[in-house]
Amino acid sequence: MLKTQMPLESLRSATRDELIDAHSRAWEWIASPGTWMSGRERIAVAAETRFARKCRICEVRKNALSPFALEGEHDHSGELSGAQIDAVHRLATDPGRLSQQWLHGLFEDGLADGVYVESAAIVAMVSCMDTFTFTMGVEPTPLPEPMPGEPSRYRPPGAKINDTWIATIAPGDQVPDDGPVYGARASGVHRALSLVPAAKIAVFDLLMAHYIPPELIVDFDQTDISRAITRPQAEVLASRVSVLNQCLF
Repeated sequence: MLKTQMPLESLRSATRDELIDAHSRAWEWIASPGTWMSGRERIAVAAETRFARKCRICEVRKNALSPFALEGEHDHSGELSGAQIDAVHRLATDPGRLSQQWLHGLFEDGLADGVYVESAAIVAMVSCMDTFTFTMGVEPTPLPEPMPGEPSRYRPPGAKINDTWIATIAPGDQVPDDGPVYGARASGVHRALSLVPAAKIAVFDLLMAHYIPPELIVDFDQTDISRAITRPQAEVLASRVSVLNQCLF
């Protein structure tokens, strides 16, 4: 598909305003000071997410029987630490084959767990938005300028290791300062980023705009989801994409 230089905003006539607005909020969130990273650091993670798609060692590892059987240096922008570069690249290019041992190795190399979770959120959001622009045949949205300010460094008091590789907030352990980290549901996919509540909230604000309204997720009798396709069609597409991405949740 031929890409054009048309900005995302120009797609309003071709798609829902809800999508364009969700992308705008997401980019603003990424450019702002976060919980554990400054706006500059978060934009660097976004840039590295795009850089990872051209990384030679990532391409070789993705096609190898095991990604851990190959050693080598990532092609990278030079803005992040070695551990964070590895985290971003593997999350962006081969997320279905991560391991607890690999993750704990990153921590031993100095990557903080909160920085890892916040980075994972940014990788997910940039991957989502860039996939959208690709399918619409337009260039990816240019990275915004980072906003000044310091990270909040807020760590949820209820976060702890449960049956996960990393600390999360179990349902019932959230406190008001965490914000609306959970709605009506608190399944594993909702808990995954809960160590950084602001990241979890931002990711789902973007993803729900691409999927279906949250209140309809468990209403299986409702086929009218205010989309151009029906609920069964949406679920077939979602299931196929999940299989191709080795998404096991």
